[in-house]
Amino acid sequence: MKTAFGITAFGFVSLAACSGSIEGTSGRTNTGGAKGGAGGAEEKASACNFSNDVVPGASPLRRLTKSEYNNTVADLLGDTSDPASAFPPESRVHGFDNHVSTQTVTYTLADYLFKSAEQLASRAITKLDTLYSCDVAKLGETPCAEQFVRGFGARAFRRPLEAAEQTSLLDTYQKGRQTGDFKNGLRLAITRMLASPHFLYRPELAEGERKSNGGVALTSYEVASRLSYLLWGSMPDQTLFDAAAKGELATAKQVSDQVSRMLDNPKAKVAIKRFYSGWLMLDKLSQSAKDEKLFPGYGVVVPSMMEEISRLMDDVIWGNDATVTKLFKTDYTFANRDLATFVGLSGASTMDKTFQKVALSPQGPSGAQQRMGILTSPGLLAAQSKPQESSPVLRGRFVLEQMLCMELPLPPAGVPPVEAVDSSALTTRERFEKHAESACASCHKFLDPIGFAFESYDAAGRFRETEKGKPINTSGTLGETDVDGAFKNAVELSDRFARSERVRACIAKQWFRFAMGRNELDDDERGLRQLGCGFQGQNANLRSLLGAVTQTDAFLYKQAK
Repeated sequence: MKTAFGITAFGFVSLAACSGSIEGTSGRTNTGGAKGGAGGAEEKASACNFSNDVVPGASPLRRLTKSEYNNTVADLLGDTSDPASAFPPESRVHGFDNHVSTQTVTYTLADYLFKSAEQLASRAITKLDTLYSCDVAKLGETPCAEQFVRGFGARAFRRPLEAAEQTSLLDTYQKGRQTGDFKNGLRLAITRMLASPHFLYRPELAEGERKSNGGVALTSYEVASRLSYLLWGSMPDQTLFDAAAKGELATAKQVSDQVSRMLDNPKAKVAIKRFYSGWLMLDKLSQSAKDEKLFPGYGVVVPSMMEEISRLMDDVIWGNDATVTKLFKTDYTFANRDLATFVGLSGASTMDKTFQKVALSPQGPSGAQQRMGILTSPGLLAAQSKPQESSPVLRGRFVLEQMLCMELPLPPAGVPPVEAVDSSALTTRERFEKHAESACASCHKFLDPIGFAFESYDAAGRFRETEKGKPINTSGTLGETDVDGAFKNAVELSDRFARSERVRACIAKQWFRFAMGRNELDDDERGLRQLGCGFQGQNANLRSLLGAVTQTDAFLYKQAK
């Protein structure tokens, strides 16, 4: 294994360039999804018959995200101060904060990382007895330092240290000891480990068994890290370390057994929340603001909106019926009095500040079903709106990109804004239809029918039946999918999505993107098929999908150099 201990806090700025360039070497990105009909049984069976060849996609160098950093120092040091919360904001791709293309290290971030390492190390030596046990009076300082470096270093780097690494770290300890005491020596060694690329990144440098078509097996320690950061968002626990030491993460079955154990741990719920928060772009809700004159009280209920989505997603994913069908067709949600009152859910007057399960029964003058499933969640709709009005474009783009995995271009320069259309007597739909007549018709034919389906919800996610005194038209026709056809509103659109194999394929692809920290490439075609073959039909289980990605070539192998 090639070491990099000469790289200091500012050295990993240059090292980070690898994370962007590795993926960028391929100009071809497979952005498609399942198109057209779902195909017959014979076609599906053929697509799910795999040879013994191994074809993994790229394995770019990945840096710990802010949440992964916080979780790791908590598990490694018992330090729950969440130092990464002060780091600069993270950029997102497809809603995810772990995309390698955004993980460059600026000099500002490098400074934060080094200062954090110093502060964490200073706090760690005040409670050394919780990190390791060694009788200094009996064994002596140097043997105890050697024991600490070997044991703590293996946990910090998530693999056993090489002899040269141990020697180098002990030299650092000795320098600290010469200018202070035993603890000062260890403080300096800890600082160096926490500022090392081997802690801050997840390097996969060892060469394992070669397979046909260029695949190379990951080491058991590398698999342990992939598993722990995917399912827990943190470093491996002792059980994973022990399995890695025994070489018991070398087969798909051994990995699957660990997945079953790990999904039973409460940490899994926190990590999976990272996935669906990115997929649903919930950061936009936390950052959203509305005109308080038009939507009084909105800012107060935003945390409740976030909680509603989290409770609904957790109820589906971790419940008995963890299917895509249920996700899009739930006839209930979770709310407290503030949210129910703001949104207009029935039974609000009998609620209190605690969250409870609420039936989404038909309401309103027309007696229509107002909401069904995740797509009609008030917070999701509010996040994809503007401060003063709803936005068919934002909502349509969100659904097409996040639920159907379509890649839509940004509008070209020079296109007049929708605001340029006289809105004094026009509904939002009428304004957008008029705008589409003059420009961007090719994009609007995809965006508008989807976005208009949600016009029954205002900018704050509240249900409405009229706008500017006119009945709201939410009808449209879904095209170029496997569930094409007319729909009357967002509820009927959700029903179509609940039956769509293309939506299932997109959800699998989004989970793949999150798991691998990158977009899918041409080499991932086999891995995506492996992932999707067990995720078909209306009984496709979301919880099974969490482990299915760990059985793919892309997860278990890397490309030969």
